[in-house]
Amino acid sequence: MARPKKKPEYDSDQVAQQIMEAVTDAYLNPPQGTEDDTGHMQLKQLAEEFSMTPLKVRKLLVVNDKLNGSTTLDIQPYRRYVVEKAAAGFSRLPPRINFALFAP
Repeated sequence: MARPKKKPEYDSDQVAQQIMEAVTDAYLNPPQGTEDDTGHMQLKQLAEEFSMTPLKVRKLLVVNDKLNGSTTLDIQPYRRYVVEKAAAGFSRLPPRINFALFAP
């Protein structure tokens, strides 16, 4: 017999989505004086505002396709590939991936 949930109304996926939307919104629409040279909020200030590390904030923005750079442009095609495989029902991917296959 399964143990009853302490918080049956709690949905972790919904909370994660809300956090991702809040971080993305704050990054794209910074308050006056907090933007960097690209017009977005600085990652360090964004991390302090949400009590996260700058790496975690960067990861959220990369996953949400809002932060672009040389490294993230390499990661995004691979991420799309993983999402497609997960949607098709594959639970495991090969341990070594040839990233040249995903080059645009």
